[in-house]
Amino acid sequence: PIDPPTASTAPVALSPALAIGLVSGAVGSLVGIGGALIMVPLLLQWYPMSQLQANSTALLSNVATCVMGATIFGLAGHLDVAAALCMVLGGAVTAGVGARLAHQLSERAQKTLFGGWLVLLSPAIALKPHLQQWLRSVPSAAPTDVAPPALPPPPGPVPGSGPEGAGLIADLLGRWSPEDALYLFGLGGAVGLAAGVLGIGSGTMITFGLVFASDMGHKTVLGTSFAAQVGPSLAGAWAHYKLGNLQLHLIPCLVLGSSVGSACVSALAVGLAPDSFLRMAFAVFIFATGLRSLRAARKLRL
Repeated sequence: PIDPPTASTAPVALSPALAIGLVSGAVGSLVGIGGALIMVPLLLQWYPMSQLQANSTALLSNVATCVMGATIFGLAGHLDVAAALCMVLGGAVTAGVGARLAHQLSERAQKTLFGGWLVLLSPAIALKPHLQQWLRSVPSAAPTDVAPPALPPPPGPVPGSGPEGAGLIADLLGRWSPEDALYLFGLGGAVGLAAGVLGIGSGTMITFGLVFASDMGHKTVLGTSFAAQVGPSLAGAWAHYKLGNLQLHLIPCLVLGSSVGSACVSALAVGLAPDSFLRMAFAVFIFATGLRSLRAARKLRL
């Protein structure tokens, strides 16, 4: 059976939501995974709501972090628009399915999935640079008669393209083979499904997927990941809204805080190397949060 949403008739303080958004946007942009991963446990700590409500509310608020991050990285030249567009389209197709699936799960199942995913995700966050280096070596080790799923370099200028932007569409579509576009669309679909069910973790999935399939630089991977999360997050949040799972009274403060935090930190992150100490500390926090969610799930009735 589906647990009823947690509700409260008492006045709700909005200042914690502003602070939660600020911290989530800042940390998510610095680490490069979006803000929902840190926003969900903070929402559950400060406000009386169910796991599903926290997941879906953070999913919508994460859009502000990703838009700001994608804009700032894009202005600095660290954004692959075509790759992001393919993943946005794939995620938009599956995010609603994931949200409807999540709506059918009990509170115990929600907390178990959330906690289990965080526990699995924490070592990936801690070892992210090493995993990226290993993934980049995989295609080069493949047999020469098997084409690896690597994204090709852009071809020469497309006739008709130029500063006027007349050939922009042809230019974007011309740099991808059908196989590469299908891979990116599928990656976006997997991300959208995960975002709809859990509301978190899509940034890390996109990062590893791009590293495996391309030779993008670290900052371009981050900028493209931010842009690619916007579509799945919006589609999943819209489905959750129609299902009545969003805590709309918190959204303005969460979005404002996320926008400010992401804008400030993304501007710094463009010129900084990844901070390994911060990444390790964040991974420990995510692991501890996952264990806490799993313990809370065990206390609930089947």
